[in-house]
Amino acid sequence: MKFSDKVFFGIFSIALIAIIVIVGNYQISNFTNKLPNPNIEQSDKINGLVLPNKPDKAMSETRVITQELTDARGKSTGWVIISSRASRDVGTRAPIHVHPYGGQTCVLSGEMSLYLDGEPINMKAGPGDCYWMPAGRRMSAINTGSTASTFIDTFVVPEGEQVWIVVEPGMQDLQNQFDMLFNTKKHIH
Repeated sequence: MKFSDKVFFGIFSIALIAIIVIVGNYQISNFTNKLPNPNIEQSDKINGLVLPNKPDKAMSETRVITQELTDARGKSTGWVIISSRASRDVGTRAPIHVHPYGGQTCVLSGEMSLYLDGEPINMKAGPGDCYWMPAGRRMSAINTGSTASTFIDTFVVPEGEQVWIVVEPGMQDLQNQFDMLFNTKKHIH
């Protein structure tokens, strides 16, 4: 795939996410106080099962873009799109968490599996594959490959809102991993 094709794919993906989230993804809005929605159970299980691999921080995270979204007249919508590039080591996973507004992961290298509450089959994604992370459902992204994985996470959220909330008991210290990276306030390059 040529570099220009990759850029087009990236821009197209971001625009598609923005449309999906803004049009219909107001499912959970009780996050302004930075606490999980009381309807989302704190749990160390997905679908009643203990997950493989140990919860841990990603090996690295880099903010790729933070862009305020505007309407056709250039007026702010109050929403921002943010993307980050991260790497997850073999044998590790994200703590169980929820996304208040959903988001997308695209795998660049390695293999990731999404364990999603309410889904009987885990989604596996390899290089070039993407998966959607719906709002308000417990989930964990797990490196199920034999090498480190690299991926891009993209979210569209109201400015100032969190992109994830850790709900796995004892893992709340991992909340800060993305709070600073995904702070949706104005980003200084």
